[in-house]
Amino acid sequence: MYSFEKVISRSGNSNFRIWLNDAVTRDGVKIVEALRELGSHVEVTLEGLIAVDAPPEHENKVWEYLEAGRARGDWGLQVGFSPD
Repeated sequence: MYSFEKVISRSGNSNFRIWLNDAVTRDGVKIVEALRELGSHVEVTLEGLIAVDAPPEHENKVWEYLEAGRARGDWGLQVGFSPD
């Protein structure tokens, strides 16, 4: 069994999670594609739960997209780590 002990060095990337509201869950593939086009790495962990890893050079664009969706009520947004 693996066990996390500590962070050796940070990549500089920002990590976010979004939980899609029921009304936009059917658009999950489009949302993932949009996030990838913005330069982030994306993982769908559960239906409607999306993990987003944004490199520093793409963080602002990704953040604007995520925040706009949160403001519209499309998803909940959680920041895992952001150097800013």
